[in-house]
Amino acid sequence: MISGFFDWVKETREYQAWGLVNAITFWFLVAVFLTFVLQLRGQYGQWETLRQASKVPKGVSTSRMLVEILSTSVTCLYVIEIRSAAGVINTLVLLPFFLLISAELWRLKKFRWYECLVLLGVVSFICIDLLSPWKAQFYLVSGICSVLGNMAQPLEMLLKRSAEGLNPRYPVMFGITCAVWTSYGYSIGDILIGGIAFLQMLNHACTYLLWLKFRLPVLAPP
Repeated sequence: MISGFFDWVKETREYQAWGLVNAITFWFLVAVFLTFVLQLRGQYGQWETLRQASKVPKGVSTSRMLVEILSTSVTCLYVIEIRSAAGVINTLVLLPFFLLISAELWRLKKFRWYECLVLLGVVSFICIDLLSPWKAQFYLVSGICSVLGNMAQPLEMLLKRSAEGLNPRYPVMFGITCAVWTSYGYSIGDILIGGIAFLQMLNHACTYLLWLKFRLPVLAPP
């Protein structure tokens, strides 16, 4: 098993293209750095916000978080196949916190019937992908689902006119990191990673702008 792991490392895009002046090496180092410094901190902040909450948060979408679990899991299977070391590190670091955040949402407000259906679909999709040889096609479908699922967050904020329960570091840190993953995807010639990351970046930007709008108290007219 250990020898197989080292063989896989030697086949990664980053290992084969390693160099001091190299776009793949640069974006690999930046992506891994931001995984721990921005994304992980953003996830931890969101988890802490929910863990300390005593009532149901109005501004956090359960469906979006379940779709994040789907996207991260399928991405992990895809990047293992295409030999992307940065992708494997990113997904294995972030997936546990997506599960913890979803568990806190369950504790605070349980899941509605349609959210239970989303959860069932997520688990089924991941199991099928695990057994399927078509990792790229599954990654594309999950990427589209993730982009659409992430739209649930700004839509929920618009409908409820509230940003309650949303930690602003979450969309900011993930938005910046998605910009980096856009560059990383294009540096390794993978348009799927680059394109999906770009759309996710736009989603996180919209979420943060809505947080700025709804976090401010509405002042009564004089």
